[in-house]
Amino acid sequence: MELVRRKKKTVAEAKEEMRAGARQTRKILAIALCLLTMFAALLYSRLRADELTREIDAANAQLKVEQGENVRLNMQLDAMISLERVENYAKNELGMTKVEGYQIEYIDLSGADSVTLSGNKTVKPLSAEDTGKKLSEYLKGE
Repeated sequence: MELVRRKKKTVAEAKEEMRAGARQTRKILAIALCLLTMFAALLYSRLRADELTREIDAANAQLKVEQGENVRLNMQLDAMISLERVENYAKNELGMTKVEGYQIEYIDLSGADSVTLSGNKTVKPLSAEDTGKKLSEYLKGE
């Protein structure tokens, strides 16, 4: 067995080796810092997502409560304005009765248009030609 001796390094080689070690250390620290930053960002985004999920769940729970209240109020409103209740109020409180057939009066609108003035005078509507003539006379200033 033979003993192998190391060759002595020069000062320049030693400095170069130290610089290489320092560069290696800086690279490792930079990579570690990047990984730590990414981990912190991921952790923050997860926390924020959980917080928003809790807010959404709380809002959904409140919405269900409000929808139930809306249903209850609509049922209460329907009960207050039911037809039977309105009829009872009209009969008992206001003294009203249901309309009978003889109380209904029909109006015939199939006749010609006319205006009745006091003294039983009637005015017949103008035709389209008469209206056009009167309008042109008015515009001419006659």
